[in-house]
Amino acid sequence: MVRLKVTNVSKTLEGVHTLDNLTIELHDKEFAVIVGPSGCGKSTLLNIVAGLLKPDHGSVYIDGKDWTGLTGRVSYMQQKDLLLPWKNILDNVCIPLVLKGLNKKEARETAWQYLQEFNLQEFARHYPRQLSGGMRQRVALLRTYLFASDILLLDEPFAALDAITRHKMQLWLKDIRQRYQPSILFVTHDINEALLLADRILPGERSALFEIISKRPSEPADRLRVAFFYLNVSNTAEHPWLARVEIPFWLTQHPELVSLVHAALYYDAQVLDSHPYPYSLHRAHELAVVRQAEYEEIENLLLSRFPADSQLSGYRSNKDYLKGLK
Repeated sequence: MVRLKVTNVSKTLEGVHTLDNLTIELHDKEFAVIVGPSGCGKSTLLNIVAGLLKPDHGSVYIDGKDWTGLTGRVSYMQQKDLLLPWKNILDNVCIPLVLKGLNKKEARETAWQYLQEFNLQEFARHYPRQLSGGMRQRVALLRTYLFASDILLLDEPFAALDAITRHKMQLWLKDIRQRYQPSILFVTHDINEALLLADRILPGERSALFEIISKRPSEPADRLRVAFFYLNVSNTAEHPWLARVEIPFWLTQHPELVSLVHAALYYDAQVLDSHPYPYSLHRAHELAVVRQAEYEEIENLLLSRFPADSQLSGYRSNKDYLKGLK
């Protein structure tokens, strides 16, 4: 059953097309992870789903009802824990319960019950400043859950934690999710985190397209636009194997060509059974892409160092050179 559906959503912020005709679905009890680099629009998407931003175009449906631009239906945990520093942990956890209409006594009783279930009862009288970063995030996640326990939006909640604490929190979240089974939309820039937390990444599926814009400081007019996507090239759902595929930006204007590249690379990946990876991308790692002027400069340098009749002349690749040494 589809709990959340984002349909043809577009959003422009300060002249930048952050989201362009995006459609996604979140099913009942599903843990869906959106992977992408910083600035690609992940947080913008969650703000739109939470009703904090209105899309320029498109709609947000929750359980079949149009919630576009409306707040209060889903829980949203941002990167910062946003705990109130003047309230202790018990009172912080009470906030969503009071907002739901419970009186103070009922809220405290319910909050205490959940603090026990989340193994946080020993910190009930502590203040946020007395807790570690990981513990603060646990409290923030519990408070988020109590706002609306069936659909959670989590915006890189562990990004600010050190690697060891982050991994512990990821495992803890997996346990909480298995016990309570909410529908979760989780965004991250970390591929390993996505693989650990997501329900499944089907063989042959790819991510959304992301854009990289780089500018050479020495050549302000030389603007390079590159798009990329992540492709699961594995042949089994149990062992996903992600490849990052970069394509010229103009290709993104032709969805049928992107699909063709997608299909060709997945087919290409099946050549290597033990560790599937597109052979074309293996070759790409061996080749350097340079402009003609740079190529001529390198060629002249080599010719000045080695005579034309040298043993090194005539080899067209590293493999040819290595064969010549045998």
